Amino acid sequence: LAVLVRTKLVTGVMPLALSQVIRSREVTKTSVQQMPPIEDFMFSTELSPEAVPEAFLEHLCRRADNAMERRAFRCVESWHVELEQGQAMVEMMNAPAGGS
Repeated sequence: LAVLVRTKLVTGVMPLALSQVIRSREVTKTSVQQMPPIEDFMFSTELSPEAVPEAFLEHLCRRADNAMERRAFRCVESWHVELEQGQAMVEMMNAPAGGS
């Protein structure tokens, strides 16, 4: 799974459907435990504001200061994958008071 995450779910090589929603995504931390098999991943992610409903954007990212600046919606994704159980938990967090 760690190889898949590093080679298919990051900027430049992610599937087209994912790249339409995500501007950039990089793995920032990984942890692999052998027994029981558990893998943890942390991503630094910037979502495309065009893919998020406008009503949510007001609460998730700050407005651009001028017309030349683009809105940014940055977050941290934390994945906890229990391979034996076939379960995964994903948490997304953005910075408070502005989200960028």
